[in-house]
Amino acid sequence: SIVQAALLRFRPIMMTTLAALFGALPLALEGGTGSELRNPLGVMANISYYLSASLTDVSPKVREHLEMLHRQVGLAEKIVSDILDFTRVKPPETATVPVEQFVDAQLLRVTLPDTVRVERAVATGVPDMSADPFQVGQVLFNVLTNAVQSMEPRGGVLEVRAHQSPAARRASDHLPVVARVSLL
Repeated sequence: SIVQAALLRFRPIMMTTLAALFGALPLALEGGTGSELRNPLGVMANISYYLSASLTDVSPKVREHLEMLHRQVGLAEKIVSDILDFTRVKPPETATVPVEQFVDAQLLRVTLPDTVRVERAVATGVPDMSADPFQVGQVLFNVLTNAVQSMEPRGGVLEVRAHQSPAARRASDHLPVVARVSLL
């Protein structure tokens, strides 16, 4: 029982720590680490290409290893590029998004165990939201995933509701949406 309670409390601490760590990646990688990783990989790619082209009288085993080296260097270059792309802050590409479709799309992405039931409600008259559907979608997906994980192993009800806030109704014609994820 004490171990289970400790594990339940440990998960949010780890998630916060990982979020801080990955949040710092852009600072670390933009400062030149990306090119510092790419330069040696470029040298290795050129050497593997040169050796493959110039060594014509080699055993099949050596040829196989040269091809493997070339593939692995290419894979490492792709991993570095993917990490750099992931860590770059991209400006939002704002679009008008129907809230109900947006919520449903994110719920479809979440892996739900049999022990978790979803209750979704989008109030009538909720206006479309103006947001970057990919960036905001990733945020909602992360919140929903964390909520589901926090219910393990017992399970529970994941309640997702979207409605207009009373303050927003008074503020302007462009009404923001308040979404709430509740663990019951």
